[in-house]
This record gives sequence, structure tokens and C-alpha cells, in this order.
Amino acid sequence: AAPTIKAVKNSTLVPGKTTKTTIKGKSFTPVTRVQLSKKSITVDSVSANKSGRKLILELTVPGNMKSGPVNLKLTNPDGDVVKKKKAFQVKKAK
Repeated sequence: AAPTIKAVKNSTLVPGKTTKTTIKGKSFTPVTRVQLSKKSITVDSVSANKSGRKLILELTVPGNMKSGPVNLKLTNPDGDVVKKKKAFQVKKAK
């Protein structure tokens, strides 16, 4: 089944820090592939709850990253894809 995204919780990313964020929706799996439009953000971990309604990510943003929106693309093992523009926002580095 195609994954769906209803909401992104804790969507503000801070340069130089790791953020734990939760994506709410359905049909997520522990092996759902996560791709971000800013390639230098590291996806440290991906896990899904048993019902497949939550995808928990740990994302690390490089300290020198400029602020701005980050698009999200999720791909399930069967090839089904869901995209969300501006799923995350990188804050201005202090």
C-alpha cells in the first residue's frame, strides 16, 4: 500500500544538532526509504510503530547549513512513494 503523510511532528531542524521527529500517517514500514531535498542532512535512524501509522526519524543537520524548507520523499519496499513539500524547516544557525 502507498504510504500517506498526515502530519509531521517536531519539524524544525537546528544546524549542528540531531532532531527526533515523528511523521504521522499510514502504511509506513521499518524499511521505508527516507529521502530529503537537502542531501547533507543525515538520516541517522528510521523506525515504524507496529500499526505503521508513525515513522520516527532521527535527522542530523550540518552546522553550516543555511535555513530553509526541506522536502521529504518516502518510498516503501513495494515501490510506492509519497512526497511532502516543506515537511521540515531548517532554522537559522546562531
